[in-house]
Amino acid sequence: MFFEIILFIAAGVIVGTFTGLIPGIHVNMIAAFVLGFSLNEYPLFLGAFLISLGVTHSFVDFIPSIYLGAPDPSTALAVLPGHKYLLRGHAHMAIFLSVVGGVVAIFLLLLSLPIIFAFLPQTYAALKGTIPLLLFCIMTYMILLEKNKKAAFLVFALSGILGILSFKTYLNETQIFTALLSGLFGLSTIATTAAHNTKAPKQSLAANTPAKDAVVGGFLGFLAGLAAGILPAIGSSQSAILMNNLAGKKGARKYIISLGAINTINILLSVLAIYLIGRSRSGIAVAVEGLFEMVSMNDVLFFVGVGILSTAFAATTTIHISKKISKNMIRINYKKLNCGVFVFLLASILIISGSLGILVALTGMFLGIYAQIVRVKKSLLLGALVVPVFLVFIGL
Repeated sequence: MFFEIILFIAAGVIVGTFTGLIPGIHVNMIAAFVLGFSLNEYPLFLGAFLISLGVTHSFVDFIPSIYLGAPDPSTALAVLPGHKYLLRGHAHMAIFLSVVGGVVAIFLLLLSLPIIFAFLPQTYAALKGTIPLLLFCIMTYMILLEKNKKAAFLVFALSGILGILSFKTYLNETQIFTALLSGLFGLSTIATTAAHNTKAPKQSLAANTPAKDAVVGGFLGFLAGLAAGILPAIGSSQSAILMNNLAGKKGARKYIISLGAINTINILLSVLAIYLIGRSRSGIAVAVEGLFEMVSMNDVLFFVGVGILSTAFAATTTIHISKKISKNMIRINYKKLNCGVFVFLLASILIISGSLGILVALTGMFLGIYAQIVRVKKSLLLGALVVPVFLVFIGL
């Protein structure tokens, strides 16, 4: 049985690497595919595969976000500081920092498991009713931090309207997220880079970070990931907004570390939430819950063990791929690459979300370009997610 579990973990790492590297291919699609075959006679094996898939994807999907500006929904904000690292010749450093965040977060999860099991259900019950207030505070905080508050409010409001209209369509959540976030962050960044004929310089393979940054960034990301993995409406992106502002302009290292921590820890915490609060908080968690008649404490501990083992494989794989790309970056015509990624993203959106998704993505792209022109943080574009959720929670 041990040998079979290792095989399924290895399969998850391989498939997770593929989904992480290819923009537009999300783990939720694979999870739905697994559930569609109703292979419930192998729940433990398939659960190990799904956890390994999710953890690996959470590491590898920083590569297209940072090197290409083509984000997965959970790494959309990594485009912003990550692209700066790329243009300074330190894209591999950014990947390294995201990996550090994921590893630190898993280590912190292991240390805090007794506390999580003891206090999480009561904390969830106490905080659940404060979601609208939390979202309002996040929205207000984001706008007030900007120098140009009128432009910030306009960007936030327009993105909120775009989000509301998008969720009113016949598209499902995966289709909406793909179109919205690819347009707001991916297409807008790629279009701006291509328009300025930006060239990626020779990339350095140097990668290190002070232990203090690793611990602080990982801890902040762990706390934000705890909120994202448990509380309804507070997702990875919303948590990352707070990390962005807490880290500040001089805290790019800690910010990327925090994003890596949020992205990875969210996978395992969402599975823990099945057992602790009876809620599935991610596509992977929904699939895992569907495989089991009832998720037990032993199952949860097994998945944590799978997550730790997967982290070792995923971190190593991500660093290796990043080094390969960095070594060959100087040989690549970056403008042609950007144009190719732009077309590929549009094609992916068309396949996943249809012609309506293209309309949403292009609208988001122009809004993202406008945010760059008026020089406000592109994190304000996450109003496209925050505003609709806020309205739902206040009954509108």
